[in-house]
Amino acid sequence: MSLNTAGKYRIIFSILVIGVVVFASSGSNWTKSYAQAIPSDTPVSEATAAEIQQIEVINPYFSIEDTTLSDDTPISGYIINGPSAPLPEYETQRIASMMPLAGEGILPNFPAYNWVFGCSAVSGAMIAAYYDRGAYPNMYTGPTNGGVMTLTDSSWPLWSDGYKQYPNNPLIASHKGWMHNRAWDNR
Repeated sequence: MSLNTAGKYRIIFSILVIGVVVFASSGSNWTKSYAQAIPSDTPVSEATAAEIQQIEVINPYFSIEDTTLSDDTPISGYIINGPSAPLPEYETQRIASMMPLAGEGILPNFPAYNWVFGCSAVSGAMIAAYYDRGAYPNMYTGPTNGGVMTLTDSSWPLWSDGYKQYPNNPLIASHKGWMHNRAWDNR
């Protein structure tokens, strides 16, 4: 029995549709991930039990958690708990870093945002905004400034954690999951 070309394409299409349906219906199984596989013959309590645990506080923003597992394997965890604002004792260095160096170039129209959520978040937002305004548009597509990222974060209202007010910038951090009335109404 010979199938014409249209019949062959219908069969192939039907198989693809069935494959997509099977793949999509098992979607929740594809989203799971595991840090490590523990052999089923090893009880979980033996594999993760710690005999000795010690936390060494280096300063209020950095601690080291040393743990020795039951098989005498030492492990260390580094806990970084940065301050919510730049430390006053580094103000001189911070101001000096904002001054152009002699002989160095200056990028025109480079974004300058206030410090919030750490220097990595702010510098990443500044770089993304620079590219949004130039070679790679649509990194920011929000309603402010016609979808072009602003040069400063003064276009958005301040937000509060209940103790202090901070600058807002959607490229630095979103408020997804944060109670809207606490974050935005404390202007």
